[in-house]
Amino acid sequence: MGLFITGGLAALRPTLDLYLVSVGRRRRSTSTLFTDSGQCPCCSLLWSRCCSRRRVSYLGAESCLLFQGIIICVDPNLLNLRDDPVEKFLPDFNCQTRAWTHRLDFDDEYEEEDPSHNHPITLRTLTCHMSGLGTLYPTKIVNNWPTNQRGTQDFTNREDIMDCIKITPLVTTPYSFPIYSSVGITLLGWCNVATEEIAFTRDPTHLKVENHALQLERDIFDPLGMYDSYFDVPERKIDRLAVASFSAPEATIDFTDAYNPIAGQYGSAHDLVKFFQFILNPKQPGSLLKAYEVREWLRPVHTWEDGLKEVGAPWEIVKIQDSYGRRRRWYGKSGEMTSYHSAAYINPESSYGVVVLMAGRTGALEAFHHIVSTFQPAFDALLADRVSDLYVGIWRSEDEETSEVILEVVNGALKILRLKLNEVELLEASDDYPDGFVPIELWHTGRKDEFRIGLGLEKVKKQPLPSADPYFMGLDGPMAINGFPLNLMVFGYYKDARVMRVPSANAILRR
Repeated sequence: MGLFITGGLAALRPTLDLYLVSVGRRRRSTSTLFTDSGQCPCCSLLWSRCCSRRRVSYLGAESCLLFQGIIICVDPNLLNLRDDPVEKFLPDFNCQTRAWTHRLDFDDEYEEEDPSHNHPITLRTLTCHMSGLGTLYPTKIVNNWPTNQRGTQDFTNREDIMDCIKITPLVTTPYSFPIYSSVGITLLGWCNVATEEIAFTRDPTHLKVENHALQLERDIFDPLGMYDSYFDVPERKIDRLAVASFSAPEATIDFTDAYNPIAGQYGSAHDLVKFFQFILNPKQPGSLLKAYEVREWLRPVHTWEDGLKEVGAPWEIVKIQDSYGRRRRWYGKSGEMTSYHSAAYINPESSYGVVVLMAGRTGALEAFHHIVSTFQPAFDALLADRVSDLYVGIWRSEDEETSEVILEVVNGALKILRLKLNEVELLEASDDYPDGFVPIELWHTGRKDEFRIGLGLEKVKKQPLPSADPYFMGLDGPMAINGFPLNLMVFGYYKDARVMRVPSANAILRR
């Protein structure tokens, strides 16, 4: 099929429509991408059919992203994502906790670790690949290695996987560092399906399903209108399936119910964009997730030593510089099969996402980085314009003399250039600024139009090795006036005009 890229970008602002960037390219000696009639010269399909956001591809590892959305939505009385052990839902789970050394002969004796020190394999460790379980079980059987470097492996059943877990030592002890574990995600899927019986026992009216595929269809695909997402492509939509010419059989691989949670899902850019829109704005109608659940979900669990990549639950987090040189976190997943490649990431701070689905020999991450480098400046400018509309300017008290605050966007951050309240120049008078004027950042609290003045602890900040992070320690001080923090600043409408209020100074300012 060659190479097809579909990138969907969705902004958080509800007034901004979905932008879709579609690029098609085939490795063939032709000077035109599409003919004047709008047809692809390679397959004679119209542009809308050949390179469409409704084109269906195998998602590979993207499958577990949508699955995590289900897990978060499950009633915590049925499944506690944070602390429940796997054995609670899978009684036949028996993890091998002994080290590899017990299988080998050594002159010195290795003491077995006290069983009480063994960390239980919890659902939380599965979601963030911190369980220590291996990548794929049963492991490939390789004979005459390293002469022969090919192994044989089939997608298998639950019993074989559980048997392998019983005899195979963990790669690492839990919470040492992440090990990408398809087995862990598979176990998580089985645990989630096990909650169906619990829910039905408690409420006989519960519409119980028997497997992971039906669970996703009921809880994610249907409620969000993701009509190109399935685990078995319907006959009526088979013409939408992307198939690579050099690896056609891969389009119909059956991952079985055992491995469907990690790689068995088909989907389109249209559906992935729709899913990401609800993560970027969980407050919109129809969202399955609460805002605080999304804030908790979009967090790193482990940072690799290069500082550029992190692991979440189950996010693969990459840091990419914005227009101001700040490294912003992109949360997502990439999937690599022989002929199917995907990369789906969101940037919560800039409020947009990128989805790349490809069928061919080329990976998707290069296309993802190219799309981000192209569009990031536009979204940075969009955000700066929006912040300017709402907050930037000279704010003065009604008499235009008693109080004055000047706000400006400086290198992508909203900063205070002057802070005069009740005839007192706070920045000049503060002991924290012996060297004179320093712009002060405003920190958004997560509530609409509410900020804290980021005075921090300037004396601490100037120390070579401060004892504590200045903003972490100084954003909320111990003093208050009239029940309001000293550094609280809020915006809103008062007497039909947009105003700035600093409650601790009883100050109302207009722009």
